Parts: sequence; structure tokens; C-alpha cells
Amino acid sequence: MKTNDRRKNFTVSATDCSILSRYRAEIYGAAILWIMLFHGYLVKVEYFSGIPALQYVGRLMHYGNAGVECFLFLSGIGLYYSYQKNRDLYAYTVRRIKKVYPPVWLIGGAYWVGMHFYEGLAWRRVVLSLSGWEFWFDGNQEIWFVSLILLCYLLYPFLYAFLYRPVGDDGHGSTDKRVFLRAMGLMLVLMIVILCIRGTPESRKNYKMVEIALTRIPVFVLGCGCGKWVYEKRKIPAILWILFAAMLVLSLIVLEADVLHGPWRRWWYMTAGVPLVFLLAGFMRYVPEWLKVFLRFLGNMSLELYVMHLALKRLYERNLLPVAYQAGSARRWLVIIGISILLSYVVKKIEDTICKRIA
Repeated sequence: MKTNDRRKNFTVSATDCSILSRYRAEIYGAAILWIMLFHGYLVKVEYFSGIPALQYVGRLMHYGNAGVECFLFLSGIGLYYSYQKNRDLYAYTVRRIKKVYPPVWLIGGAYWVGMHFYEGLAWRRVVLSLSGWEFWFDGNQEIWFVSLILLCYLLYPFLYAFLYRPVGDDGHGSTDKRVFLRAMGLMLVLMIVILCIRGTPESRKNYKMVEIALTRIPVFVLGCGCGKWVYEKRKIPAILWILFAAMLVLSLIVLEADVLHGPWRRWWYMTAGVPLVFLLAGFMRYVPEWLKVFLRFLGNMSLELYVMHLALKRLYERNLLPVAYQAGSARRWLVIIGISILLSYVVKKIEDTICKRIA
């Protein structure tokens, strides 16, 4: 009888949109781990080299940049929760600053100042990097995601007002249909604008400089549009779970076939990242508790991990770490990931202490 009760509870929670919020930290953890493994390809790491049976698992690491889509989709949802608690613009801004800038200043500051003295990095670059906005000015992709998420945070109050503005004189909120159509319409407009910018010879150079971030904004808009459904714990029909699984498999097949290029390939990652978020959330009830704890641990310091990991990656490529650079070595790259996790934990503790004292 108790077993049946547990199964019933599992069924209810597994078809409830709120699982995206409940397991948000765990999904963030899985996404940042996937991204760090993907970055191994940028230093020519060969996962499962010499083990034919696991070669395709290694290929999955190659699509780890879909983890960015997971982050942006969940960020749009999470901001809806934050806005329901307090819509004061000043309070909203302070919360976003406390979230983004501590890891950028502590980790990035140490790295960029170090690069100034070691390689002569210009102070202008150091200051712009510390602002988090350098990518939009110079196209420097060292921490492009920070520049993107800052822009998304800046845009969110306007996106919220557009997506959820009341309809009619009675002031009632927008219906699900209206929110969906507004989100889809805005995503379509953004995609058309991006294609127009890409197709204009005068702006093509600037487009190439920022396309890695610009083409990701539509998935953030999609997350913003789904925020209300997750907050209100809307049920997910059983057929959608089948659709999510089919979309994920299809997206990987198309990516592996390499038939899409340019912004179309970036946008296709949405068909992998968004279904993956739902599937991971549903699958978390099956995951052993120790693994959930580990993923939650990573997810709660995902931004610190992102900045730390990229700083160590740069140092590793320059052979400036105790772990000597060796192209293709998966073992050494895993050591770099382990060091990133350890140092990010230390930085997170420092951040928490500072924030408590200035609160």
C-alpha cells in the first residue's frame, strides 16, 4: 500500500511544471558539467579514445554547448519567480548585481590583473572585462555568457511587461494563449532581425563578433514565456514527455548530420536544450540522492564555475598551471575541471561571507 502511494506521488510530481523550479539547481549542475566537458574539445581532448563502444558517448560531449540553452531557458523561468516576490526595479537590479558581479570581480579580476602584469593586457581591457560588458564592445569571448546574461537581466522587466501585460479594461492578466503567441511572435521577430543583420554586408563583421550570444536571446524569451506556467504548477500531458524525448533524439541526429549552419544551427540547439531541461527534471526522481547532492552543489555555484573554469582553461593552454598542457589528454582535462570545482567552492564561500557582511 505504501509503495502505491509513493508511485502516485511520483506520477503527480513528474507531470507538474514546477519540477523545473524544484530541480533547477540540479539541472544547472548537469548543464555546467556538460559545458566544461564540451570545452575539452577546444583543447583537443579525446574522450574514450581507443574504446569504440563508448565513442558515441564521447560525441555527446561535443554538443555540450546546448547547456547554454538550458541555462538561458531556466533563467527566463527563474526571473518570473523573482519578479513575483518583488517587482521593485531597484531591488531587482541589486539582486542581479549580487548574483553576477562577485564571481566576475573575484575570479576574473585576479585573472585579468594577472594577465596585465604577465602579458601586458591593457588596463582598458581589464576595466571593460570587470564591467562584464566587454563582449558587446570588443567581441572578446572570454566570458561572453556573462555579457549575455547581463543583457537578458536588463531586458527582462520590459519582456515581462510585454508578455504579461493585462488585457482589456478590467485589468485581467494575459491568457495562456496570448502569452504563448507574444513569446513566439517576439522570437520570430528576433530571428528575422538577426538574419537581416547577418545578410547585410555592412553589419556582417559586427554580427560575427557577437553571434554566439545574439542568437541565444530567443531561447531566453521562450523561458520568460514559460515562467508563469511553471510558477502556477501547470500539468504536463503525458504525450509531451514522448514529444520531448523525440525532439531530443531528432535534434542530436540533425546536429550529428551537420546539415545546419550559421544561426540555424544555433537555433536548432533549442530543440536539444529545452526538451533536455524537462527530461532532466522528470528524471531527477530516479537519480540517487548522492548524485542529486553533487549536481546541486555544482548548480549552486554554476556562475563561479563558469568564470573559474574559463580562466583555468586559458592558463592551461598557456602552460601556466602545475598541470602541464598536453593536447588530447582527457585525464589532465578532468584534473582541470576538478581544480575548477574546488577553487569555485572556496570563492563561493568568500562571496557568501562578504554578502552577509554588507547586507
